[in-house]
Amino acid sequence: MGVWRCPRCGSIATLEPQFGEILAVYDLCAISTDTRAGRGPVRMEPVALEDVVGTRERELVNSRG
Repeated sequence: MGVWRCPRCGSIATLEPQFGEILAVYDLCAISTDTRAGRGPVRMEPVALEDVVGTRERELVNSRG
């Protein structure tokens, strides 16, 4: 299992590294699902999605204050 980020919209998905599932990250992309138009999913270091969301929330809180 790994965490993947869409290079177009930045959406994050946790996927099993099996054939065909890696491209599923593009299902989250609001711009396009055409995998030929992009360079493919960008592999990130494995990290809990809760940590990623929590970091973004803390950044938003800090930027307001």
